[in-house]
Amino acid sequence: MHYDPVKDVFATAIKRFPFTRKIFYKTLDLMFLRSWYVRRELKNLRELFRENEISIFDAGTGFGQYSYFMKKNLLPNSIYAVDVKENWINDCRQFFNSENIPNISFAVEDLTEIQHENKFDLIVCVDVMEHIEDDVKVFANFFRALK
Repeated sequence: MHYDPVKDVFATAIKRFPFTRKIFYKTLDLMFLRSWYVRRELKNLRELFRENEISIFDAGTGFGQYSYFMKKNLLPNSIYAVDVKENWINDCRQFFNSENIPNISFAVEDLTEIQHENKFDLIVCVDVMEHIEDDVKVFANFFRALK
């Protein structure tokens, strides 16, 4: 099944009002077991990094739900969030700005083409790799991007 049309409907529905996006994030957390596991592990990482600022690469941010969670639960941090869908990136940028959430930037990037080197402490990439043909190249790019 091709999920983009369904995801685009949700993207349109949540883009106008910040509270609908927050409700959507909570709904995703309730619907998908993987969200619970990802959130649990992200919380555990806070203990690993202690009080140090974490530089995070949200690779394939989509609706931005994990960036939102990390901004609330992994402080202090700075997040660089990317996706290939420009309209989703613009929607995320608008939402995070409207909520006055600092130290997060958004960009349109293809994970097979990223050129970051020795930049991030953590890369979060959820529900993305199964959509990428050249996953080996992406993992090599991730390795190069990590400190």
